[in-house]
Amino acid sequence: SENEWKPVDFKNITNWVWMTLDYQGGKWDLRKKNIFGTETHFDFEIEESWAKYDFLYKGERLKGQLHLKGTIDLTLEIDENTLEFVDYKTGSRLDWSSGDVKTYHKLHTDNQLLTYYYAGKKLYPNKEILVSINFIRDGNIYTLCFDNETLEKSKKLFKNTFENLQECQLPILIDPTHKDFRC
Repeated sequence: SENEWKPVDFKNITNWVWMTLDYQGGKWDLRKKNIFGTETHFDFEIEESWAKYDFLYKGERLKGQLHLKGTIDLTLEIDENTLEFVDYKTGSRLDWSSGDVKTYHKLHTDNQLLTYYYAGKKLYPNKEILVSINFIRDGNIYTLCFDNETLEKSKKLFKNTFENLQECQLPILIDPTHKDFRC
């Protein structure tokens, strides 16, 4: 590995694995689950007119169509018609940009979870998709059921983010004293 692993890293990873296996009396023990895939990669074109781009970058013209890329930690097969995407978080259940606790309600608008659902419906259009997020240290697992309305919400998120990025000239720090790293 290119990483330098220390004994504390091994200890932390071992603890996270056992916390996950033991949670709720072993309900989430992966040895009892039907694993459909691990580290599932997705990369597909957003087939919307707003997703076309054409701009100059360092004197070179770049043209194309926006792609959505990512990796899903774990995919479980619940039954022949249903897949569940599971994302694991070792940190606390806080939104890093606001510091607010990610409640069940707020998770329904979480960019990552909306993206996973959208990707799931693209990858497996004939399957029902559940999305779960496991906050290992916080001892909370949330499973969300989305629908076609969520697909539209996802597209709107992608469009707004893409349009904002196209308008951005240079990132500007929120806090010029550098106490806050966000832009």
